[in-house]
Amino acid sequence: MNRRKKEKHDLSIKKDSRTPPYQPLGEYDGVQLVWHHVVPYNKLAAFWNDLIKDPARIAEVKRMADRMATRLPDYRTTLTARDREHLVALLSNLPTYEHDAKELIPGEGGSWDNFTLIYGTPPGNAFVGPEATHRSDDPKENFESGCELIITKDRFNRLKALDTNIDTYLRSHSKNDAITVLRGLETDTIDKYEIPQFKANQWDRVGGKFSIKKKKDDGRQLPGPERKKIRVRGNIDLEIEF
Repeated sequence: MNRRKKEKHDLSIKKDSRTPPYQPLGEYDGVQLVWHHVVPYNKLAAFWNDLIKDPARIAEVKRMADRMATRLPDYRTTLTARDREHLVALLSNLPTYEHDAKELIPGEGGSWDNFTLIYGTPPGNAFVGPEATHRSDDPKENFESGCELIITKDRFNRLKALDTNIDTYLRSHSKNDAITVLRGLETDTIDKYEIPQFKANQWDRVGGKFSIKKKKDDGRQLPGPERKKIRVRGNIDLEIEF
């Protein structure tokens, strides 16, 4: 039985972040609002570009591609009906392709660009804030370690684990580590599509620069090991702490 020969395409993702096809954000107090990544864009691109080197690994993207196709209507994109149709068709075929940098990109119309833009800035890995030039705490190409207040503790912990798992895969290049990352992408970036919007009360502004507010200390203090208590019993109980 002859197996169908795989189509070869250039499946690489360029390591330069561009604006995803989401609804425009506008400004706040004269400052442009943009999408910020939690796990850095270039790290997501590095994972993908390493993954596609092995033809056997490309098939493993099926679950992630299916999840994106299912969630696409929830993303509130600016894509036309035809654009969405082309993107869904690409996602269906993506696991069957083989990477060859000398070939053309796959898909009709702008479907490949739309895929890479959404993969590079998936809704579950994004939040809205002032553009980087107006931030004093922008992490550049590092994990956004101060954004727990904005994205919630649960999502922060999940994305931190994903960031760590990508680092692990980029060292090991193992199939099991690749699948771990892909499952994290499915559930924690593609599936969690609510993008936290900009809230001014979550940001500080000093000298025209914004920074995410630090988590507040609730004021509780546990006794240190040097703190001791003695109790003297008599007609009344007396407790002394020193």
